[in-house]
Amino acid sequence: MQKVLLFNISGKKAIDIKMICHKLYISAESVGSDMFGNRIDFLLGLSDDDTAKGESVFDDEMLLFAGFNNTMLDIMLSQLRQKKSRVDLKAVLTETNKSFTPYELRCELKAEREAIQNGSTAHQT
Repeated sequence: MQKVLLFNISGKKAIDIKMICHKLYISAESVGSDMFGNRIDFLLGLSDDDTAKGESVFDDEMLLFAGFNNTMLDIMLSQLRQKKSRVDLKAVLTETNKSFTPYELRCELKAEREAIQNGSTAHQT
């Protein structure tokens, strides 16, 4: 199952992203901010645990790609560039981040982005 979750993306950009997904036979879903406290695996229908937890409010636009192989991800990203649908925070679903809330994922992506800009790593090894 390939699916794209859209967070804080609306208007023309959301329409463009959803049209790209439709062309590629990929499911796309906008996630309302009232669901930002739920785990990502719940949002994707991979878990029945609907327990909301912790901080959940953020304004950054974010995309999550679930079930993508490298080829499909490259195609999707290429299509986004062609449509000029820029979203700074993008992630691929992993075993680790599927238990995150969207807020936790956003924090992780921002930390990684800052570390890259500073030439360091976001986590100690």
